[in-house]
Amino acid sequence: MEGETDLTFSYGIRFETQNRIHSNHDFAPRISVAYGVPRGDGKPPITVLRGGFGVFYDRFGLGDLLTLQQFRWPRLRRRRPLC
Repeated sequence: MEGETDLTFSYGIRFETQNRIHSNHDFAPRISVAYGVPRGDGKPPITVLRGGFGVFYDRFGLGDLLTLQQFRWPRLRRRRPLC
């Protein structure tokens, strides 16, 4: 078909948060590109090249949160025990 393109661009944003950590770094943008390498005679592409970029955050495990609570980290919510 004429007018089709073999290039795809995708984008998005992810909202991540943890219950007991106050942070302003909760939004994680993501972008990606995919390109279908054209074949001769108007056949659909077999090979696709893909690439992407995103912001990812490490999560705090329960052990880390318990250590913070043990040393009375001031910004940790203490409404109920972590365990």
